[in-house]
Amino acid sequence: MWFNSHNDMPRQFDLTLAALQPEDSEGTTWRKARLVANFIDLFVVTRGLRDLPYNRDEVHELVAALLPAVRESRTEDDLSGVLGRAAADWYPHFSHVREARYREGSNRAFVLYFLARLTAWLERGVGGGEQAQRLLTAQADRRRFEVEHLFTKKLGVYPDQATPDEEIQLKRGMLGGLVLINGADNASLGGLRLEDKLLPYQRSNSLAASLHPNAVKGRGTRVFRQFVAQHNLTDKFQPYQPGEPIGPFIESRGRLYQAIAELVWSPEELGLTMPASREPSGHTKNGASIGVYKARTRHTTTLADIAREGMIRPDERLIGRRNGLAHRATWLQDGRIRIESGEIFTTPTPAANRATGNEVGSGWTFWTVERTKATLAAVRSQYLQAVSGTANGP
Repeated sequence: MWFNSHNDMPRQFDLTLAALQPEDSEGTTWRKARLVANFIDLFVVTRGLRDLPYNRDEVHELVAALLPAVRESRTEDDLSGVLGRAAADWYPHFSHVREARYREGSNRAFVLYFLARLTAWLERGVGGGEQAQRLLTAQADRRRFEVEHLFTKKLGVYPDQATPDEEIQLKRGMLGGLVLINGADNASLGGLRLEDKLLPYQRSNSLAASLHPNAVKGRGTRVFRQFVAQHNLTDKFQPYQPGEPIGPFIESRGRLYQAIAELVWSPEELGLTMPASREPSGHTKNGASIGVYKARTRHTTTLADIAREGMIRPDERLIGRRNGLAHRATWLQDGRIRIESGEIFTTPTPAANRATGNEVGSGWTFWTVERTKATLAAVRSQYLQAVSGTANGP
């Protein structure tokens, strides 16, 4: 519940109150409250990874849709099942860990939160006892811990790399290229090469320390090795070797972070009961509603959903305008968007932000299909009408 308060998510209490019964004991009340808090936290994380808003309005819509089913739940198991069915389609979104980026002006709070949760999980597992609350708490208007880029933005620092400086700049902001370290260390390490920062990282926390070869294979690492083996992460913890290609290394760290995130927010960890069969439409196999809430709303519809329905032709040209400039992109067959730089995105807002170099708000309203003049938001509404007979707004 502390995490949702940190992320300014007060509407969890509406769901909690709806789930409570007069005969509930104090213990049952707290366990139901924790189920709801975990569910809202999962919503925040899977939205943040896709660069989608998770403000009060978004949570209000989610809560309002779930209230009837939550009120009908009687026991903890009932509530766990209701919330589990509602969240079943969110878990594939953890694949976005591998492509999500840090943008200091817009998603800094989310990236700090995400890294803190991963860092604290590993610390607790290896006996460090670190708590995410401490990692996120500021003192004297300054945070104890800050986001640290593994690779400096200074040009020419890696002349031995075949990767151009421009690509390094692009890759370094991916989640796999980041760690959370002490704020004082963050300020002092400056433009050093990664191999020159490995020793300071060892003093910070286990996730940062895992970049050093001695942290995963040296003396005194038995507890660490046992813990990561227990969670099938051994092959994903790969220390940095000076001179190895930067892009593939960051991608491998991204896969590690995805695997950890899937453990931190696993259904078992959150207490959510998943449906035996996860139908992508949110309906049973005969098409009947499962009675939770419409699985496809404007918040849960993806570009891949639209592509599967053939709502936009493959290789259609997209266009978006900002400050008098036109930005073009291509709609790929699987629903991804390729912008003019060649970068490919699975969601419209990051594509728009990258294409313009600025925050555009909603990529759904920014991008227009050039041939039909329909925004992606309009196409999404058409899709929702086609699959459910109901549109969910712009």
